[in-house]
Amino acid sequence: MALVEYPMSIIPNSMSLNLRANTKTFTSSFNNSRLTSKFPGKHWVASLSFSNLYPRELAELKAFLWALDGSSGRFYLPLFDNTGSPAKGTPVALGTDQTGGFLLTNGWSPSSIVLNVGDYFEINNELKMVTSTVSSSSTGQATIAFTPWLRTAAQTGDAITTLNPKGMFMLTDDSQGEIDFDPGFGSVSIDIVEAFYV
Repeated sequence: MALVEYPMSIIPNSMSLNLRANTKTFTSSFNNSRLTSKFPGKHWVASLSFSNLYPRELAELKAFLWALDGSSGRFYLPLFDNTGSPAKGTPVALGTDQTGGFLLTNGWSPSSIVLNVGDYFEINNELKMVTSTVSSSSTGQATIAFTPWLRTAAQTGDAITTLNPKGMFMLTDDSQGEIDFDPGFGSVSIDIVEAFYV
């Protein structure tokens, strides 16, 4: 697995992002009733479109895509349409071996709203979305409800990033990155998926 740096000077013309759940639905052959089961593994999927790239931009993007070696490569990607904002304080995880969809934290500005519902943050190279507005206590502690759940257990002192949070991604398959070239310009669209290990 190669970790390749994304060329941050190249911003996609459009980016779609979705959080794909991992559910299975079973239909009864007797009465057509349906049972749905939820499993771990909810993950981010995204599509990026680049159009009318100048030759230098095109060369940089080609180098990035081809250095990935298809879906074997990994890269960190920010949300270009939502850069977040500086953290209110210096937030870190508080407590060892935290898992699931709630995170006990410390280091926030006291007695204030520190994250709003729908905000993104990053912890241990994982991209998360806040599902409920977060207020800090008078001592700067706060519990964050978020999705998707932690894949790596959080430990005391793990930093929480709210400005330009990123996630780790990979190409969905080896056919991604085919470039359409017009004289002087180039265009490409790629589909990516969150890369994680559990």
